[in-house]
Amino acid sequence: MSLVVSVPLQYLPPPQALPKTQTEYLYTLKQFENQGCLIRMLCGGENEDQFSPFAKTEQELDELLTMGYMQSCCTSLIKSGANVPPYKNIGFILNIHKSEIKRFWGDWVFTCRVDSNERIVKWMTSEHNYRAYNENTECFDLETQYAGEYLRLTPVSDKNEIHNHIIKFYETYSEFLDYIEQPIDKGLKHNELTVTYNEDSILGVVVEFQSYQSKAESNKVSMQLKTFRTMVKEKLRQDFPCFCYDSESGSLTPFLS
Repeated sequence: MSLVVSVPLQYLPPPQALPKTQTEYLYTLKQFENQGCLIRMLCGGENEDQFSPFAKTEQELDELLTMGYMQSCCTSLIKSGANVPPYKNIGFILNIHKSEIKRFWGDWVFTCRVDSNERIVKWMTSEHNYRAYNENTECFDLETQYAGEYLRLTPVSDKNEIHNHIIKFYETYSEFLDYIEQPIDKGLKHNELTVTYNEDSILGVVVEFQSYQSKAESNKVSMQLKTFRTMVKEKLRQDFPCFCYDSESGSLTPFLS
């Protein structure tokens, strides 16, 4: 005979909620599946600065902390099943609903930030302020005010050839999403969204390991990811969840290592 003990409901322990990190993962994966997410890539890969690979990351974090937001920066939309290669290997994954989207482009268009006089603007970490490019000194040493203006640069494929092909921009998110979800006939489907985001827009850190990378290259990305996450945690005082993005399959998974 087995003994059955009845415990009054009020004495039962409350149901355990999912850990905060787990709920963050689930929320981001659901948004990726339904509406898509933005990625703001900052370091790693073929397009990184070989001499100062984390200079852009330092600028980004300093501008976020000083200004409270990042104005008119380049991102890409990724969505479940869509083949969208990132510009670099490591960066932030952003909540599309908490980012101010200014324009959708159907390719990388290499927009740059400019002031009211159409001078290229750069955030100077050492001064915690914006500076405009000075053609005389060939340095960013001119005082300026930046209000979110930007221009599209003409992409250069190599030293001798300049591409002047027309890149379509889209007026609405739904129209742009239709473009993203179309089957790809050939090549990879790049896209660029000019957005303004703040710390509250950040869903986590994202990394991509390309299938063609050697073991040494993948190990380098792993080390860069570790450094990137340490920098973000120290500057923003947050330990964001990390995701692994696979552009070939259009998939996003928690990165737990």
